[in-house]
Amino acid sequence: MSFFIRRKDFRKSSTSLAPEDVHLCIFSLKDAHDQETRIILGFKKGNAILINGKNLLPAT
Repeated sequence: MSFFIRRKDFRKSSTSLAPEDVHLCIFSLKDAHDQETRIILGFKKGNAILINGKNLLPAT
């Protein structure tokens, strides 16, 4: 199964409640270009804190 990344987008968030940096990655199977999967990662000071809008909790 092969994947390729269709688009990457780095931007600064505009609200103070959102992470400082947001990384949007869209990818799909090479043989299924019409079926996209979007993964949105939020980073604050280099640490990932959100994946697709869900908070990551610190490991305990």
